[in-house]
Amino acid sequence: MKKIVLQWVVVLVGLVSLVTGCASMPVVGARRDAGLVFDAAIAVSADESFKASLSVSNASDTRFAGDKRFNGEMALRYAETDALRASANVVPLQAIAPGGTVWPLAWEGELTPGGYILTWGAAGYGETQVRFEIVEQEGRLYLGGTVNVGEGDGSAMPDLYVGRAVVDLSAREGAPKADIRVVDVTRAEFPDASLGMPEPGVAYAQVVTPGYVIELALGDAVYTYHAAGERVVLVQPDASDDRTDSGEAVKQIAAISEIGLSFAVPGDWVQLEPGTAWAPAGADAIRLGVNWVTLEPPMEIEAVLLPNPAQVLDSEPVELDWAEGRWTTLEVFAPEAEQGPGQAPVVAVETHVLLTVVRGERRLGIDLYLSAPTAEELDANQQVLDELVESAVLAAEPYAASRLAVEVPGDWQKLTVEGPGDAGWRFSFALPPDWMTKQIDPRAGGGPADWPVVVQMHCYPEAWAERFERTGPPDRDAPPTYVPLMLEVVVGSEAQLRRAYVPPTHSEVLDIGGPAVVRELEGADATMTPIRYVIQHPEHPEVWLVLTDMIGGFLQRIAGNESVAEVIPVVVQSVVVEE
Repeated sequence: MKKIVLQWVVVLVGLVSLVTGCASMPVVGARRDAGLVFDAAIAVSADESFKASLSVSNASDTRFAGDKRFNGEMALRYAETDALRASANVVPLQAIAPGGTVWPLAWEGELTPGGYILTWGAAGYGETQVRFEIVEQEGRLYLGGTVNVGEGDGSAMPDLYVGRAVVDLSAREGAPKADIRVVDVTRAEFPDASLGMPEPGVAYAQVVTPGYVIELALGDAVYTYHAAGERVVLVQPDASDDRTDSGEAVKQIAAISEIGLSFAVPGDWVQLEPGTAWAPAGADAIRLGVNWVTLEPPMEIEAVLLPNPAQVLDSEPVELDWAEGRWTTLEVFAPEAEQGPGQAPVVAVETHVLLTVVRGERRLGIDLYLSAPTAEELDANQQVLDELVESAVLAAEPYAASRLAVEVPGDWQKLTVEGPGDAGWRFSFALPPDWMTKQIDPRAGGGPADWPVVVQMHCYPEAWAERFERTGPPDRDAPPTYVPLMLEVVVGSEAQLRRAYVPPTHSEVLDIGGPAVVRELEGADATMTPIRYVIQHPEHPEVWLVLTDMIGGFLQRIAGNESVAEVIPVVVQSVVVEE
């Protein structure tokens, strides 16, 4: 039986914490006056990966001020048995403007053919539910059956758009609806209410319009639809190339984990391999991209990142919220080996935004650039670079490694985790005398038999115990419920490790005088992100100890809980690998 292989993706709105096999909180007492609408878009893409994008929209005409106690919950269950496949929490929720939408979570995981139910909501606000099937046809996995969305708060849901798109394509091509496959459904923002496909003589509101891009397959052909509001329109292959009317403003979010940089690129541009560059389909000579380098003295950013030979046409200072630099336009000449006699030909005209960032002892050079064969083509595509620069966000500097250079108090309790029988691996660690642990079955409630997490332990002060033992309706005045420290053991390859944990946006190796520790940040905002410490057993490389700090990377959580936050680096410092 085939599986769809997935992973967790953190989107930068509040905390997303993965707990596989834990029960979820029911959504009760919805605050309809808040005007929040929960939505879930699901799809199986061309590479057979399952994706679920979860959103919260403000449907009211007043600003939602945010809620520090917001506890949004996603639960994915097997439809036949109601067993829990996976769950996640999002806390808190940021402010949302009237008509605005935030995307706290995008989920990718592992599914086998069968029926599923996805529930997404928050106590006191409401919820939505999506029922769907994963089917296998001719050796490939697809999103099959009817996607039925349960009662929520009245938002237009993607399955309705998909159904209308299927009916339209069936009528156009004279094909049975059963022969049409859903390839992908993704969130999008269109530059105006025309959705990138204006009808002659019709005026459209010039406002950014949130909606969906739907890809359907019929035979070997793939058809793209844009959907929002009351419109579901086929993107014609001979559509106008005008930027405003062509739907180019549909965005995809890209991230470079090595430096913690995220940014937006046009949704219909194709990523080039290798490297971090994008180009319009069929027009590789036009490129939008990002380069970076660690600058070691006496290196200067211009000499390292600007092309050569080249001639500067214009240059001016540029200042972003997180960096300063220069905006430079230049002509790039053919390499000397290709010049031949006479004037070297111009092979490209490029704009480079060169930025320098100092992070601790590291000096980082970043180049955001656009390249085109001619000045006219560069000017025609300049807006995509403008939008990349405006959307770029660099992760805040993570906590300094020196926080781990601490002494472990002698009165702390020593605990151990070890493999069964003659597995041969064993870790020990220390906790304060007034802390307690709770063993969690990582496979409770169902889930795949080959799930790599074999040990899961929650660690918290004894004074917090009552937070995890409540019964009855949620108490909105109670302290937020989160585990400050989660200890887990993964057995498997590095690929198995990444099934359970989000690939980091930032990582660094720490020397704490004991086992090698890799510190990872999940998100691109270090003021609101889990901090993960990963220790690979030196004698059993298939065994990984993972300590997840769910408080130290959240400035709002640290306030008032400083003593709890200070414990976690000491726990990490205390880890000993034992034979």
